[in-house]
Amino acid sequence: MHPLVSTPSCRRARAILSPLSMDNPAIDRLDAAITRVERVLEQRLAAAATLARRHAALREKMGEAVAALDEIIARGGQD
Repeated sequence: MHPLVSTPSCRRARAILSPLSMDNPAIDRLDAAITRVERVLEQRLAAAATLARRHAALREKMGEAVAALDEIIARGGQD
């Protein structure tokens, strides 16, 4: 993950901007942009976690299928 888009970086940016935000529209826009970045970051992290779980489940199922095929091959196809 890029260090400028990490959650700690967003928190640091907010800490820097917070004292400056006295009715400053530019600071308000920056704060809104940070909020959007954080939202996208959370969504991408959640999507990556879901993909990792799906990948692990698929890997397990494929392992079982390959083991079953190995067993059939080892028996010489005789049932």
